[in-house]
Amino acid sequence: MSRYLVTRLLLLSFLTLSVTERVEAVHAETSAARGRCSPSANSTLSAFVAKAIPAHVDDVQVCGVAAAPTKHLPARDGSGPHHLTSVWAPIGRGRRLLIAIFTNDDLDGIVVAKRGENVSALGQAFLMWPQEGPFVAGLHDTHCATHIGAADGWIRVNDRLWPMTPCSQGR
Repeated sequence: MSRYLVTRLLLLSFLTLSVTERVEAVHAETSAARGRCSPSANSTLSAFVAKAIPAHVDDVQVCGVAAAPTKHLPARDGSGPHHLTSVWAPIGRGRRLLIAIFTNDDLDGIVVAKRGENVSALGQAFLMWPQEGPFVAGLHDTHCATHIGAADGWIRVNDRLWPMTPCSQGR
């Protein structure tokens, strides 16, 4: 089963953010320290979304503030357990995008963020479908590269970095 399909299936198993979580996320985003993330850091993501590129794009960085606590997504169809962190990513002029960051427990480790924590990641971006919830785009492959052409991905929550084991060089 392709990673694309696995990610889609995992997302469909996730219940969208409740109204309360959305309101709390707005409060967390406005009250959190945003000094470590700027719209320029999300420029590739912003361009990707604006162009509505239907393919997956490697080496896209996302940064922002966790919109809600990370959700556990149980193993499904042999994909192994994952976690979903929703992030408000600033893109300039007071605008922001709600991005779903999927982490693979087996490859990244268990990544958990609390609402309002600073989150940044590098991975493979893809557009989300309206029926998949409130997210504009998703990011996965935030672990050591598993396919040719991709950089080693990573995710940072405040000062915690995953994967915790350095990636091998020369893939």
